Amino acid sequence: IGSIMMRQKSFFSGLIEQPIPTLLKRGDKAYLEAESSKDPAVIAKNLNDAIHFYNRALEQKRKSDSSSTDVAFLLHKIGVILAQQGDSFAAMNSFEEALKIRQEQLGPGSEDAAETTAQMTKVLDDIRSQAGVGDRQYVKGVDDKTVVNPLEIGTNLFEWGEYKEAEQVLKQCVENMNANEKSSDNEKFQALFTLASLDRAQGKYDEAKTLYLEALKTAKKMGEESEHVDLSIVNSIAGYAEILRKAGDLWQAEALHKKVRGMMLKANSTKEENADDKDIELQLAVSHTQLGCTVFELKKYEEALYEHQSALQIRLENLEFNDALVSESFNYCAETLCAMGHGAEALPLSMHAVDVRKKEFGSSHPAYAHALCVLAQVYNGVGRSRDAMPLIETCLKICETAFQKKNHANIIPNLLVYGDILSCVGEP
Repeated sequence: IGSIMMRQKSFFSGLIEQPIPTLLKRGDKAYLEAESSKDPAVIAKNLNDAIHFYNRALEQKRKSDSSSTDVAFLLHKIGVILAQQGDSFAAMNSFEEALKIRQEQLGPGSEDAAETTAQMTKVLDDIRSQAGVGDRQYVKGVDDKTVVNPLEIGTNLFEWGEYKEAEQVLKQCVENMNANEKSSDNEKFQALFTLASLDRAQGKYDEAKTLYLEALKTAKKMGEESEHVDLSIVNSIAGYAEILRKAGDLWQAEALHKKVRGMMLKANSTKEENADDKDIELQLAVSHTQLGCTVFELKKYEEALYEHQSALQIRLENLEFNDALVSESFNYCAETLCAMGHGAEALPLSMHAVDVRKKEFGSSHPAYAHALCVLAQVYNGVGRSRDAMPLIETCLKICETAFQKKNHANIIPNLLVYGDILSCVGEP
């Protein structure tokens, strides 16, 4: 019996300790077998096996580096399988995390980021279809003559990665809509925004900006003529504004975020009593937060504090006190108060944010590192510079591991804080 138990222990230990390449190989094999089979039972079993092996590989990879492109690669694979299994929302969560890593590590215009974006669009289409919003009419390989709407063709070509063909179709689509006074503003917006997204995916940022601004004018017209706000348009504009903010185009980002906040305030004021009320309010909180971050970088601290406090109030009314989103608002409020010279008021907010983010994200996540950086700033602001030193040093270690480079763009603000603290403690 003892020898049998030892063999079983050795067997299970071997399973747990399989190297990542082996797990990937087994996952790929299971996935290919699912793809090549026509038997629903075989397909289901192999997809479950594949996602099992990919998840085990992901768990191992997260332990060594939670923000690497390898993690994004695995998350993307898992998202694809979840989408095939019909778990659209779990797939979106996986794709969103993969996209965030790929944009941070490789850039928003990289091929990998575009690939994940295309997969997310497909999943969103599935969700829309399930909700009865409507199906896309074009599928790659189907006779184009059977398709009435060229916008659908261009959009799907983009999703399939056929960029040159998509560009030709979408440009022609925009030209035709501009020439036809009877074209709907909604279709015109979708064409402009899709073409802008295509240009961004190809790294044509100047062209993308021009198209995004034209799309914004159309969206503004739609907002003025309609009593209802299209949240997909709102989120699209907000996403572009965040790209501008991260690229340093703060004034344009501010203008777009203010437009988005106005649209969200309108949606919130005209909402009906239904289950979506909470979602609209929480989206409004996101809009307040994004605008707050933008005006903070413009050193408009009073405006930033107002936006972050507005977001905090909404989140406290709709979420638990220890929710991660509430801690985000506490963190930004603390950072802004500190910049205004109110360190004593910022301290309890910052300490709470650090505590919640450590519990929610773990001690090696960039979100926790950002909270540590803010707390270090607060300590430094109230004359406790030596207490700030271990906090900012821990923050830098986390970021160096997460971003893999000591001079990564996301680390530079933390290095500036480190320099300020060093100067206060009298070290060169």
